[in-house]
Amino acid sequence: MLVLLLAANLFVLQRHVLSEKDSPQDKDQTFEKVVQPFFANHCFACHNDDRHTAGLNLEALDNAEALTKDRAKLNLLFTKLKSGQMPPPDQPRPNADTMAAVVD
Repeated sequence: MLVLLLAANLFVLQRHVLSEKDSPQDKDQTFEKVVQPFFANHCFACHNDDRHTAGLNLEALDNAEALTKDRAKLNLLFTKLKSGQMPPPDQPRPNADTMAAVVD
């Protein structure tokens, strides 16, 4: 599932969530409208409160600040999404528009 997260929408997530010029309100709005739905559709099945696959619980991230607290983990997530390691090959892949919304 960590790969799901990374492959799906890394660049948009980086640009919008990590951007220093966006206000906290803008970051939270992007998180709620783009990132959270992406996680719900492509990641929560394995990275949730119960399963913590690879030690990752994405359901615990409820806003942009929580997501960006651990930059090393976030960068790993982005790398796996961009490389196509996530979502895993046996899981549905996000379409190009969905992926671009998160990673571009």
